Amino acid sequence: MFSKLEGDVALLVVAGVYKVCDLYEMDGKAFAGVSGGFVRLYENGSTSKPKMQIERVHTDVALYKDRLGRLTFDATLGTSQLVPATSTLLIGKD
Repeated sequence: MFSKLEGDVALLVVAGVYKVCDLYEMDGKAFAGVSGGFVRLYENGSTSKPKMQIERVHTDVALYKDRLGRLTFDATLGTSQLVPATSTLLIGKD
């Protein structure tokens, strides 16, 4: 099922409230643990939870996106690595 990525977190915001959430992966897909559940993370900074946005992702693992813009840790066929501008925006690194 979901595997926690030790030391990796996402800073999420909803209605002006910021929350640090652990990062998880399932089948290579990127999720954040929120309120006893999990939300899917997207390249454009949105999540699968309405009105919840990604402020920052702190991880040393390479991020990719699938053709629908969903974040993944898997570099298989059908995914592409994030462009530097998006990677810098989400991860906060140059």
